[in-house]
Amino acid sequence: MMAQNNVSKIFEEIKLSPDFERALLNPTLEDLITDANKGNKESATQLLTIMAYYLNPKRAELDNPTSHEIPRALKEYLHTAFEKMIAEKSADTAFNFKKHGRHNHGLLKRRLGAYLVYLAITEGQCKLNPAISQATAHLHEQAHHGLLRGPWQCFEKNKLPEEKTLRNWYYEQREYLERLLQLHP
Repeated sequence: MMAQNNVSKIFEEIKLSPDFERALLNPTLEDLITDANKGNKESATQLLTIMAYYLNPKRAELDNPTSHEIPRALKEYLHTAFEKMIAEKSADTAFNFKKHGRHNHGLLKRRLGAYLVYLAITEGQCKLNPAISQATAHLHEQAHHGLLRGPWQCFEKNKLPEEKTLRNWYYEQREYLERLLQLHP
C-alpha cells in the first residue's frame, strides 16, 4: 500500500517541463502521418486540418506565416492520398479514415497514458504490472471526480483505458518517451 500512495503522490505532482510538454503534446507531422497510416482517424483528421491551414487562400491574412511552403512530408501524404483516389479508392480510404486495425485512441492519449506508466516505473520504482494497475486506477479516479485538467482531459471524452490498453501504449511509446526525456530532462 505504501508504494501505491507514493505513486499516487507522483501522479498528483506531475509537472512537465515546457520543452518536454511541447514535445509530448505536439507530435511532428511525421508522427501524425505514421499514426494515420496505421489507421488512426484522429491523426488523419489532424493532418487534414493542417493541410486546410496551408491551403487556405487567406492564410497570409490569418497569421504571419514564416513559410508559405507546404512541408515535404505533408505534400507526400497528400500526393499518396490523391494517387489512391485516382486508383478509384474512396477519399475515406485514401486519407486513412477507413482502415483495418485502427487505433481507437489518438496519439496524444496513447502518449499520456504511456507516460503515467513510465512515471510509476521510474519515479515510483514499481514493476511493470503494478505500475500499469496504478496508472489505470489513477486515471479512472481522476476522471470519476472530474479532476483531469489540460491535456489530461482527453481521457474524459471517451471510454477510459483498461490495463491491457495501457500496457500496449507503454510498449508502443516507451522508446519515444525515453528519447524525449533524454532531450528534455
